[in-house]
Amino acid sequence: FVQKGFSARSSALGNSYAALSNDPAGIFFNPAGLGEITGMQAQTTYARLFPDVQDDKLNLFTGGAVINYPTLGTFGIGGSFFNSQNWKESEFAAGYGLSLWNNGQSSFAVGGTFRLLHWSAAPPPDEAALSYNGFTVNAVALYTIRNFLVDNQDPSANSVRFGLQLENLTQPSVSASGSRDARLPLNIEGGIAYVSGAYDYLISTTVAYSESRLRYKIGAEFVVAKGEFVGSNASVVARIGGDRDAHESSQGEYSGGFGLVWNSIGIDYVYHYAVELLDAGGAQRISIVYNF
Repeated sequence: FVQKGFSARSSALGNSYAALSNDPAGIFFNPAGLGEITGMQAQTTYARLFPDVQDDKLNLFTGGAVINYPTLGTFGIGGSFFNSQNWKESEFAAGYGLSLWNNGQSSFAVGGTFRLLHWSAAPPPDEAALSYNGFTVNAVALYTIRNFLVDNQDPSANSVRFGLQLENLTQPSVSASGSRDARLPLNIEGGIAYVSGAYDYLISTTVAYSESRLRYKIGAEFVVAKGEFVGSNASVVARIGGDRDAHESSQGEYSGGFGLVWNSIGIDYVYHYAVELLDAGGAQRISIVYNF
């Protein structure tokens, strides 16, 4: 039940979402950032994982929907479903974010995610099937400073965001026998994101700490073209990202992708390559986003 990249956009940004999380994928990262969504937004993603793996077809389906009530907060539900020949893993998540204050120049929001976990494995001959059901909880916070680094050349409302994510607070054992050796580790992620409204780009960085291991994540997004198409606003976005462990021998994982937005519909694509898995092939993801 590790982070697998819940959308093409989050994967393209190196899963550096602790201080971003402003789309339905934020249900699985930092739902405190979902308050930027106005109205309702839904997203679904299909991923073809490691196509060069022989005798199996690994794939991942994810989806989620978010609705924002200005006085009550932001609610989101989502699911993630990993499939292989002998192993299936699913997760249902309910996220909530609430702004505690917003004075126009800065804001502070908190939130959390309740996650239902399930896996099942094909049994060996003449043995019973194995499966697991359990849950865990995440807690998050997001602090935003608006109108950051605004000058005559950059008059738009820019922002810098600081996010904190505490994942697997309950640290449940995901073993069918309940073994403590199979407990999900506490994962702590802190991130900073800078969003430029005038120049249409963002840069997001995250540091993750789990089981005495540091991991660095970074991603960037740029609007490369925008205008009117068939009577509606349209834009093309390019993204690049990567993440790697802090130790010198880590070769990391790297992603590149793009997004197309027209009217209320968005389509995102990413190609993700794990250098340490040379013989597995790169993963591809495609997401469809709709704003109601």
